[in-house]
Amino acid sequence: MKRYKFIGKLSMFLLTTLSAYRASAQTYRLRSLEGVEVSVRVNNEPVNFNKLNKLNKQQGRCYLSVVSGKDTVFVYDAWAPGTGKVLNQQFLQIDYPVRGGTNVGLGSTLVLCVAKGKLCQAFKLPTYHQTDLYNPDYHKLYQIRLRLVGTTPQTYQFYLTTHNEIRSESEPATNHNITTQAVLKFDAQRHLFHNGLKRPPSPFAILDDKTERVIKWKVTEPLPVIEWDNSVQYFIQGAWYGAARTNI
Repeated sequence: MKRYKFIGKLSMFLLTTLSAYRASAQTYRLRSLEGVEVSVRVNNEPVNFNKLNKLNKQQGRCYLSVVSGKDTVFVYDAWAPGTGKVLNQQFLQIDYPVRGGTNVGLGSTLVLCVAKGKLCQAFKLPTYHQTDLYNPDYHKLYQIRLRLVGTTPQTYQFYLTTHNEIRSESEPATNHNITTQAVLKFDAQRHLFHNGLKRPPSPFAILDDKTERVIKWKVTEPLPVIEWDNSVQYFIQGAWYGAARTNI
């Protein structure tokens, strides 16, 4: 009898949790790049483990779906609900946590706009990394602050200010505290921000956030890139990717 009561309480807890994820959806009003008022909804979606890679079963995980009209963008590397804010009425910035290891805090930022009825990934970057939060001997903090300037697609720019700091008592030679800056210009034809075109190295592989599997790509033409602080993101078929950390 006690077992049935426990199962009933567990089922109720799971239903309540799923309802909470659904209820935390947020709706934002934007203007498309054509000047049309549009609605953008950000949903917190509980993971359907049956549809994902069986090796990727992590209890309590969710991902984000961003919906505008009939178009949807999925953010599979989100580990929990994010926070959104509208920039100059035309961009939606979503900051969200990414799964890290023990005593590691990770976060990323996705900026979206709407053009010709479609959601466009203006850019996506890893913007936060804090390591060994409770270790007095070693501390790492990597953080990117974003600032949008300009008022039209022809003048929009994003300023990226990167703070990179390591403090270690046992290995003082690794200590540093560096601030760098990069500027991204808006490409009105591609509907995204970048600071150049670059051909990826060959061979080239990316990590698929949905399945957490490495995918090999053969790219022969230059791609829009975001380069900052010895890092690079590539825009491939409508989404932003960094090179997977693997030997291929």
